[in-house]
Amino acid sequence: RESRVGVGSSVAMGFLTFAGYTLVGAGPPAAVFVEFIVSSPFVLLVSLASAFFWVTVWLAIGVGWQAVLWFMGGYKQTSTDDLPAHLSIWPMIAIFMAEEWLRLPVHYHSRKALAALDRRAQQLNHPKLTQLEKLRVFLGIGVGQGIAHMCLLFLNTVVASHQGTYYSQTCPQMPYFLVAAVSASAGFVVLSVAMVVTTVAFDDSFEPGHVLTQPLAASENDAGGVKSARAFFGWLSSLVGRLVAHYFSGPRSRRRWLPLVMHLAFALSSVVNLAPGGCVVSPVFLLLVVATSLAIALKCAVAWSEQSRASYDHLR
Repeated sequence: RESRVGVGSSVAMGFLTFAGYTLVGAGPPAAVFVEFIVSSPFVLLVSLASAFFWVTVWLAIGVGWQAVLWFMGGYKQTSTDDLPAHLSIWPMIAIFMAEEWLRLPVHYHSRKALAALDRRAQQLNHPKLTQLEKLRVFLGIGVGQGIAHMCLLFLNTVVASHQGTYYSQTCPQMPYFLVAAVSASAGFVVLSVAMVVTTVAFDDSFEPGHVLTQPLAASENDAGGVKSARAFFGWLSSLVGRLVAHYFSGPRSRRRWLPLVMHLAFALSSVVNLAPGGCVVSPVFLLLVVATSLAIALKCAVAWSEQSRASYDHLR
């Protein structure tokens, strides 16, 4: 009977561990998916198609890397663990370069598809997609990329978390699956909003205005703590808006590097985990990258939609 109780306790603890890590890594992505994607069947299909596309890209890179390992190992079966540490990071560099190289054609063809939908809606005397609806479609594309990233880097490994707690040799201060969950959740957010920023950054007609630097409005009914929090986030929003406005005020070719900078900041923050004790510092960097990316995407989306509405009112 004692052995059965011991086995039952270990199974229960394993399940709770698996559920906890999964909620940390997949909880925020699931909330975004339910709130912004599932309610629109069209955006849902776009998001699933995007996820399938990026999974295919990752699998193609994996097949190519296996061929390289086979060649480097003298035509023998070789794994990444058998290579020096400075070579094991090359697959991630290849994935990063492929994602950024494919970002432009994905955005270009998506924009052409939305333009075709607008023409079809005009022929049928139906209302066209608004700017916010278009941003929602591009958010769905980014969510698909984030889902592919999370599934291939986190969900396929967290299934082993019920067997016990694993620690990395370079950073035994935090469990391996907890570090992976935080990194996967942060990567999902950054990749999702990066596609929204791409839409604004590649729009040559967009000119930064006062909306970028406009702080959040305070409310007289706010309590003391809420008012302080609103004041802090208003200051942060205004600061990020000024930085984005300054960045967008430069050459038009420079603004197109903003999504790559956001992705690169996330990648470098994740690579810190490979350093001794890096898993303790990396979540702080990831939190800063996520907060900044969300502020940039929100500012760009509001400014872009406000400019489009002003242009429409002027024509009307």
